[in-house]
Amino acid sequence: MKTTWLLALIALLCARTGAAQELHLMAYNVLYDGADDAKSVKAIEAEAPDVVCLTELTAHFVKAFEASLAKDYPYRNFDAKVGTWGVGFASKVPLKNVRVGPVAPSRIPAMEATVSFDGTPVTLLCVHLNPPAGKHQKSDSFVQTLGKNADVRKKQAATLVARYADTKTPVVLLGDFNEEPGGEALAALEKAGWARGCSLWNSSCSATWPGPTSPWPAVFMVDHVFARGLDFVVAKTLRTGGSDHFPVMAKLQKPAH
Repeated sequence: MKTTWLLALIALLCARTGAAQELHLMAYNVLYDGADDAKSVKAIEAEAPDVVCLTELTAHFVKAFEASLAKDYPYRNFDAKVGTWGVGFASKVPLKNVRVGPVAPSRIPAMEATVSFDGTPVTLLCVHLNPPAGKHQKSDSFVQTLGKNADVRKKQAATLVARYADTKTPVVLLGDFNEEPGGEALAALEKAGWARGCSLWNSSCSATWPGPTSPWPAVFMVDHVFARGLDFVVAKTLRTGGSDHFPVMAKLQKPAH
């Protein structure tokens, strides 16, 4: 009898003080050419996020992913491309309202989807913002090219701020932003109310590019997770995989208040 009473009391306390649910996300640029897809798939399998945002997604990566993880991730929306513009979500939970489209003024596509988290709809946007080194004109110098592409990313951030200005439910932006902390695009997102996971005091983040396929050490942190309406529990750079980027992960929960 005493044992039964004690178990009931423990169950009641757990119900009142149980740990908050967490949404486990991962963002990964898997490299369209020259990657070790098997190692990248293993990296996803080891982290086991609820949802993974994939950029530079190709048909050959999709084949490797589905051969190993199709059962674990039954909800998949892949817009694979030959080059760098592929994007997709793989999820353990249903993906709703999926759409693909650019973040103006760039034409590189992003993918948006809604997932249900602890009874609340959460909008996820898997992004690949404008790369720094793509020339606008043949006559542009390297410095001019960097400046023009930084301006494009700043305008893309303005597009995102306007797009979600009236969204009352949580929004998470994740992927390859092609910009380091302190850049104007990232600053604009933070000013508009998005928190960056790797700015947490207890985060374990480090540079994400170049990754394992490069002989050079990673020196730039260009892959990020931003959230508005959810609180970060942890964020981390994962030193693993077979791409020229290291993936980033984040766990989020509903605000305490």
